[in-house]
Amino acid sequence: MNWETKFLKNLVDIYSPTGKEKTISDFILKTLTDNGVNVYQDEVNNIISTIGNGKELILLAGHMDTVSGKLPIKIKNGILYGRGACDAKGTLAAMICAIIRLKNIDSTVSVKFAGLVEEEGASKGMRNLLKNGIKAKYAIFGEPSENTRIVIAYRGSIALNVKIKGKGGHVAASPLYENAIEKAFSLYENIKKAVEVKNDSLFRSCNVIITSLYGGEPGKIPGNCEMMLNIRFPPGYTSKQIIKKINTESKKFSGVKIEILDSNEPYETNKHSSLAVSAIRSIWKTTNERAKFSRKTGTGDMNLLPKKIEAISIGPGNPLFEHTDDEQIKLDEYLQAIDIFEYMIKDLIQKA
Repeated sequence: MNWETKFLKNLVDIYSPTGKEKTISDFILKTLTDNGVNVYQDEVNNIISTIGNGKELILLAGHMDTVSGKLPIKIKNGILYGRGACDAKGTLAAMICAIIRLKNIDSTVSVKFAGLVEEEGASKGMRNLLKNGIKAKYAIFGEPSENTRIVIAYRGSIALNVKIKGKGGHVAASPLYENAIEKAFSLYENIKKAVEVKNDSLFRSCNVIITSLYGGEPGKIPGNCEMMLNIRFPPGYTSKQIIKKINTESKKFSGVKIEILDSNEPYETNKHSSLAVSAIRSIWKTTNERAKFSRKTGTGDMNLLPKKIEAISIGPGNPLFEHTDDEQIKLDEYLQAIDIFEYMIKDLIQKA
C-alpha cells in the first residue's frame, strides 16, 4: 500500500462526525508538520497551511467532518469503504497530498489549504475562515464529483423553525378548539404556493420541504406544534425575497412564530472563468478526459464565499454514495485527484 492510500485510510479510520473533529484535526496537523509544511490549528480546530511566497492566490478548502453513523472500513477490489470515504475525506486527503508534493514550490504567490470543521452542520469552520479573512483570487472546494465534473453552482438554502399555537382540548369536542397541527399544515401549504417555483431543471426550482413536525398526544386536540422547514432556491433569488414571502403568509395566521436557523445565498461562477478553464486543462492533461460542468441542488461552504472570488468544487468520489451506508471511493480515482490538484495549482501560479 502506497503512502497516499495509507494516509486516506488513516483519515477514514478516524470517526469525525460534525462537532467532533479534534482527533482528525490533530492527526492532519501532525502529518503536515512531519512533512515539513507550514501549518497551524486555529481557534475552532480548522487546519491552516500555506505554501509559496507572497500574495495569496489560491484557497484549497476541504472539510474534515462527516455525517454521523460509523461504517465498517475495508479495501476490496481497489475500493475503500467507510464513513467519509466519499464525502469528503478522499478529496481532503488528495488536497493534502498535493500540498505536501508542492511544499517547496518557488513562486511569488502563495496557496492556502484549509481543513474545515462542521461543513455538514452550520459551516463553523468556513465562517471562522471568513472572519479571519480570505484574500485568495481563486477558491477550490473539495467535494465528490468523480474528478471530471466541475461544480460551478450551488442552490441557496433557508432553515426555519416554526412554532404554531392553537387551542387544545378534548378530541371529542374538536369543533370547539383550534388544532395546531392542522393549522401548521395550512400554513405550510400557503408557503409552498407562495415560494415554490417548478422548473424542468431541479437546480432552477424553488422547493419547500417539511423536515420535522412535533406536537400532540392521544385523545387531545393539539394546542401547540413545531415544524422545521427547509427551502432550496437557485441563483436569481435571494433569501431576503423568500423570507419576505414567508412572513407575508405567516401573518395570515394568529399564534405563529418563525425563527431563521440558517440562511445561505446561492452561488454560481462563470464557466468561462480563469479558474474553470484551468480545471478543464488540468483534467485533460492528467486524465485525458473532457471535463463537464455541473450545478448541485444542495448547499455547501462555497455558498458563503464573497462573489468576487472565483470558485469551483471538484474531487474524487461518486456523489451518489454521499451520506449512504455504502459510502466508498475508488482508490485509482483518489490518486488521480492528487495529480489534478497538483497540476491545477501549478497552472494557476504560472498564469498569475
